[in-house]
Amino acid sequence: MAQKKIRLALCDDMEAFCRCLKRSFEKEPDIEVVGIAGSAAKCLELVRAEKPDVLLLDMQMEMYDSGAEIIPSLKEVSPDTKIIMLTIHHEDDLIFRAFTYGAIDYLTKSATDAEILALVRKVYHNTAASSLSPDITQAIINEGQKIKQQNASLLYILNIVTKLTTSEYKILKDLCMGLSYRDIASKRFVEEITIRSQISRITKKFDVQNIKDIIKIMNELKFFDLIDM
Repeated sequence: MAQKKIRLALCDDMEAFCRCLKRSFEKEPDIEVVGIAGSAAKCLELVRAEKPDVLLLDMQMEMYDSGAEIIPSLKEVSPDTKIIMLTIHHEDDLIFRAFTYGAIDYLTKSATDAEILALVRKVYHNTAASSLSPDITQAIINEGQKIKQQNASLLYILNIVTKLTTSEYKILKDLCMGLSYRDIASKRFVEEITIRSQISRITKKFDVQNIKDIIKIMNELKFFDLIDM
């Protein structure tokens, strides 16, 4: 019975680099290169069409801050594809981002073809040990916990915001933008005492004593940025 080949896709905006890897990998009896892509858009098309077992993805490409930015889209069209990042340097912030998005491992482009192939096989067979340092691994765990907490906070904020009147909502947004009570009163052509009265009602709905607590949470969550999007 013929051995099942590892279906491998390559994505890097340096076409020559991709073609060099492709020629090398095609000599391997257990590897089938199902396609190469030179841009994020073409990579998404390729992964959607071929559903490769493993994808070698350039960490930094053209218009994207990093190849990591397209990982969520890639995982959406092919959840089972295992992604290995290729990077020029050990850039901890980019590597961190890639792992939080769902990358499995990474290698620098200075790695030999044999080293890349070895990792492809390990990742495919689920035997790869993470290349991350303990500090980065812990940072990813912490970030995951932070995201969960932020999501819970966001749901809480949304639940309360739906209970605000249109006027209260606009006042809260102005406060988060840094406007003073006086600024808001002038903007709305009312007395400052009217604004203070409405802010008092807002704090009661949020069940807090100080409006600054609400402003701090909403700005940390970038609540109005998300809403405006």
